[in-house]
Amino acid sequence: MYTEMHKLLRKYLAKFVKIDIIKTHPLTEVPFTEKDNQLPDSIMAVGIRTREFISRLDDLDLVNRFMKNIRLFYQETVVTMLKKFPFGNEVLKHIGWINPDPEKKQAFTSDSVLACASAIAFPLTDELTEEFLEYSLTPPEELPSSTLKPEQYWIKLQKQKTLDGTRRFKYLSALAIKLCLIPNSNADTERLFSMVKKIKTEGRSELDNSTVCALLSCKVNCKDPCYSCTFSKDTLCKAKCATKVYNSQHI
Repeated sequence: MYTEMHKLLRKYLAKFVKIDIIKTHPLTEVPFTEKDNQLPDSIMAVGIRTREFISRLDDLDLVNRFMKNIRLFYQETVVTMLKKFPFGNEVLKHIGWINPDPEKKQAFTSDSVLACASAIAFPLTDELTEEFLEYSLTPPEELPSSTLKPEQYWIKLQKQKTLDGTRRFKYLSALAIKLCLIPNSNADTERLFSMVKKIKTEGRSELDNSTVCALLSCKVNCKDPCYSCTFSKDTLCKAKCATKVYNSQHI
């Protein structure tokens, strides 16, 4: 994700900022608002068809206003990226070492591992650094398949043991698995909010928070449709009793 954020920012900067300016500055510190650093209208990126269309226009004032608005659009887009994207997040910056791909993990050092550990309050130990160095030097054939998902890869690696029966990558694998638990988007959170809206409707606005949480827990953990679930008589009796107790306390 960290790499993709930088690629997207670089892509938009290149549309209206001079290449040498982008190359000579840290990507998040490019002075893109200065007019001397921007491309002239004649070569600013607007698309081939758009360029052909405006070349046939006779109204130069209209063309100038159009190009000005395009330039402002690019600037506002970059400003929004710099404001919203977590470019300074240390975990995103260094987390790439958990990627099973041998080529991608070579770009990282033990400093990246320590930075990730420090960011999530994981114990910093010499063993962590030593395990990463050993992991970096281990031939691919001694490691799990690089085609596995990161969480599957590190769970398998966690099970590897040395000749004396101790875990080979005890601390490194534990850190990697914790990093794999970090959500890569807010989709799950938004999905939960949507479920809550369906549970606590206008006709059920008096539901207690504990009831909402219980129903939400059922929806999240029950993968099958509700109509396909079957319950024992004992469970149904307990549910009925719980309903009576709830009604007596809330109605």
